[in-house]
Formats: sequence, structure tokens, C-alpha cells
Amino acid sequence: MKKDKDDHTVEYTPIDYHCLGHSQKERVKKMQSKGISTPYDAASTPQEVEGRVAEKRYGTIFFV
Repeated sequence: MKKDKDDHTVEYTPIDYHCLGHSQKERVKKMQSKGISTPYDAASTPQEVEGRVAEKRYGTIFFV
């Protein structure tokens, strides 16, 4: 019989975080352990993650 745990939580991270290399992920984890906020911080809802990703998007202009 499976027992329900009230303390079970889900954290959502941006897709960009999962595309980082091992050394970059370690750097992000060290910053987070020191309390420094990063764009890769986990969020409690997918909408919060999408909002952060939308904030950091930028455009590129090419001159020909």
C-alpha cells in the first residue's frame, strides 16, 4: 500500500538549465548555495519558469 507524503514537492527548472554542461551546472549550484539568485533557480509552477525565460529573451540585429 502506497502512503501519501504531504511533504512531497515538485520543482520546475528551465530547459536552459538542462542544456548546461557539468561544470556550468556546478557553478550555478555553488552560486545558489551562497544565496545568489540565478535564471536557473527552481520554481514551484511552470508559469513562473516561463516568465523568467521570457524575461531573458532578447533579439539580435544583423547588419548587412
